[in-house]
Amino acid sequence: MTSPHPHPLSSRLDRCRHGLTQCLPPRPQQRRTEPANATHQADRGDSVPLPPRHVHPGFPRKLWMLVENNLVKSVTWGVSGRYVAIDEEMFVKEILKMAPPRLFITKRMRSIYRELNL
Repeated sequence: MTSPHPHPLSSRLDRCRHGLTQCLPPRPQQRRTEPANATHQADRGDSVPLPPRHVHPGFPRKLWMLVENNLVKSVTWGVSGRYVAIDEEMFVKEILKMAPPRLFITKRMRSIYRELNL
């Protein structure tokens, strides 16, 4: 069941996701694995170009988006700026239980802790 009112951070997090991809350095190019003489449909001109695929940021990028977003109160930089502090109870309410589109698939802090142990 979806809420008639979207979570107040949903659209702002979407904008943050978009903005973050512009701030981070580009990912290294993948090496071509097909032979140099391979013919592509696009090369022959008989296919419709596909739109770019949506890029889903990994856990470190998602955490960075949260800690840098002033609207998110449950995740902050530590006093020294060398660690991230998470208010577990607030994080569950503010982030994990937000209405779709959610930033994380999981709804459990245990999974978040597992991701932190990269």
